[in-house]
Amino acid sequence: MYNNYMVLVIFATLITCLLGLSGGMLFLTNIKPIKKIQEFGPLIAFIVILATVVFELLPEAFENDTLQSISIFNFEIPLQVLLIIAGFIGCAIFGYVLGHFHHHADMRQKKRNEATAKSMFVVDTIHNAADGIVLGVSFLAGVGTGLSTCLATLAHEIPQEIGDFAIMKRAKFKNKTIIVLQTLSALVTVITSSLIYAFATENESFEGFLGISLSLVAGFLIYIALSELIEVIHEIKK
Repeated sequence: MYNNYMVLVIFATLITCLLGLSGGMLFLTNIKPIKKIQEFGPLIAFIVILATVVFELLPEAFENDTLQSISIFNFEIPLQVLLIIAGFIGCAIFGYVLGHFHHHADMRQKKRNEATAKSMFVVDTIHNAADGIVLGVSFLAGVGTGLSTCLATLAHEIPQEIGDFAIMKRAKFKNKTIIVLQTLSALVTVITSSLIYAFATENESFEGFLGISLSLVAGFLIYIALSELIEVIHEIKK
């Protein structure tokens, strides 16, 4: 059964959310360092997320002995591999349906209206809920895995929040309104991660699904990492 680190989960995810918002706060106060964050942020995020997947999530997922291999055309394929692919595809569909959820380039766009900003807020809140699920599952695998995933989430969220703040600023939202709305949206991550962790620690049957969950999360983060890499390539081409 899992060790109950609920206080640590809440504290770690809360700090992650608040630090993630710091990028947006900087956008409201000083534009110069933001340009550097936007320039190098995607590369840093790609490296950190990929390292978390390779060195933390995948080893934990493949150490789970409850998942069996599946024979496809006489090839034995670990179920984890199929679940990783499913997580990747699921995240791609999720991003497509929601109109994608990366706004790294939004500082360069001048025309943004209130409807776009409100739509972004809804999408960002759903995105934060997904981040909460990822973090909650990661902490179930261990404190080290959970903290590493917090770092990966932070690396992705700082440039992401800059784009979100930029959209709202272009839509003529007041600074105070932007900060309040984005903080409330970020707190959804804390709530979701806590609920996932609490549910799992109170239900022993969930332990059998940990390998499945970790594999899906790994696929989700691989998609995010590749999205960051595409942004890096886009910047290089510019």
